[in-house]
Amino acid sequence: MLPGIACPISLLEDCAAQGSYHMALSHLILESEEYRDFYLRMSERGDFVSVDNGIVEQGEALPIKDVLEAAHAIRAKEVVLPDVLYDSHGTLIKTVLALDYLRSHHCIDDLQWMGVPHGRTFKEWLACYLTMLDLPDIKTIGISMFDHDLLPRGRPQILDVLEQLNLIDATKEYHMLGCWRDLREVWHLAHRCTAKASHYGPRPVLRLWVRSMDTGVPVRLGLRRLRGRRLTGSYKRLVRITHRQDDFFAEHKMNDDIQHNIDLYKAWCGE
Repeated sequence: MLPGIACPISLLEDCAAQGSYHMALSHLILESEEYRDFYLRMSERGDFVSVDNGIVEQGEALPIKDVLEAAHAIRAKEVVLPDVLYDSHGTLIKTVLALDYLRSHHCIDDLQWMGVPHGRTFKEWLACYLTMLDLPDIKTIGISMFDHDLLPRGRPQILDVLEQLNLIDATKEYHMLGCWRDLREVWHLAHRCTAKASHYGPRPVLRLWVRSMDTGVPVRLGLRRLRGRRLTGSYKRLVRITHRQDDFFAEHKMNDDIQHNIDLYKAWCGE
């Protein structure tokens, strides 16, 4: 699972550049020349750059034409289609309308398109997911951190259920959008435990069908520089942090805690 590292603009070179996958924010691409130039360089060096629609930071998805403009500005490979948090019906309507817009403007083949299923229950989410699988223009399925409460064990259990029901579409790519509070989630999203256990316990194997993940949690924890904000070497330690919007324009300096967290995050992803 490729790790994407979100961070303030002042730390892009120190943090985000350490990865080969990036989730760039559309509104910052349009607002900040420094941010835009950085991700353009990442594209030019051959990295996989996706562009998010801004729903978490702005409260609602930006219009598809604005997200498309941002993606073209940095030569991105992928765009997250409009979605509505917890709303299966609203998400499907916005997704289909966006795809219709792209076809009518003859740019459906310009980029790879990510659909993000939603629902207030797992049943609603699954119906939305299955509908998206039938949309041929959607190449990537994004699984949002806000799906955490749909099942008792969160998103890792969603992945387990999809595997158990044989509902993984081999023609699609899969991306984990964000990290929900408990940083152990990273390891459990990247791995599953096989039925054939050794005498040390279940044997973890990588979920090779999960392409990538993005989160800013390792950097945010390192910036706090408080006791317990550095991740430990064991994924079994529970570290919690409430998701919030970063002050992307604040000036920050790199520190050892941030680097430690990034190294561990990448290791948990299986990189």
